[in-house]
Amino acid sequence: MNEPIISTSDIHYSQDLLNSFKNIIDNKNEPNQQLQEKVFIELFKEYNNTINTTQQINLSSCNSYYNQENVKSLQLKAASIYLPKDDEEKPRGDDAHFICAEKNTIGIADGVGGWIKRGVDAGVYARELMANSMITILDQDNYLDPKNILEKAYSMTKAKGSSTACIITLCGNSLHAANVGDSRFLVIRDGSVIFKSEIQQRRFNVPYQLGNCRDDPSVAQEYQVLVQEGDIVVAGTDGLFDNMHDTEILGLLRGDNNMKNGGGLEEDACRIANLALYNSFDRYSKTTPFAVESRKAGLKNRGGKIDDITVVVAYIGDKRED
Repeated sequence: MNEPIISTSDIHYSQDLLNSFKNIIDNKNEPNQQLQEKVFIELFKEYNNTINTTQQINLSSCNSYYNQENVKSLQLKAASIYLPKDDEEKPRGDDAHFICAEKNTIGIADGVGGWIKRGVDAGVYARELMANSMITILDQDNYLDPKNILEKAYSMTKAKGSSTACIITLCGNSLHAANVGDSRFLVIRDGSVIFKSEIQQRRFNVPYQLGNCRDDPSVAQEYQVLVQEGDIVVAGTDGLFDNMHDTEILGLLRGDNNMKNGGGLEEDACRIANLALYNSFDRYSKTTPFAVESRKAGLKNRGGKIDDITVVVAYIGDKRED
């Protein structure tokens, strides 16, 4: 089975196939159904095989021109929970997130706590960055480019501090994402993880970050993941993924038919967050993701990591069923 993920910069197609696709676009008022289906299938074959030619095309363009009667109109139905760690000086914590149902987009940020040593609340930066991301999203009528959203939000954010950031949007039948730092997301299908994003860090527990630091959105990792109706997306800050393995998350997702209507998403998010919180207080376990990665880095940390925890659970559903 081909891996359903590839960065957009690595998608290449043959010139003959691109010419055939261009002919469909140029004659879209008089479509040849058989030709459409043939070219569309071949596009995905070359997408999966990643043929190394010089011409490129983004699959989001393919989705926008292909006969929409043959491509399901998907939407992202999401719910979330945020558990800030107990801190009287920063009761709102360092995490921030949003869900924009109108634009099928979610965003997650985690302010870098080390700024508190300089008297700076990095949570303010994270919240402003996510608010500016929402402003940017709602101001656009066309295809949303997650990296472009980060770039514009970053340029608008003036608070002190720094933050990790992840923007995920559903376009056609693909998830597009841009990530800076150690927040992550999973795509789950039929009870199995088919994709997990990578983290960006300079060394253990030192993530890439946006703000008053040397990083900027140009360092963002970009992803494009093919999805289908029934897929589940779980996104979260490091407070989730430092304290829970994928198998633990899978064990708490019900994945029943109620999700089609957005039901049960908040309950699933709560169950996941509560277990992450429980694991974070375990001082002795050697098997938490945080403890495992600590040993790989030559350190001796045990147990979980007490941190702010943000969890977003989303269901990929058929928009026409609403």
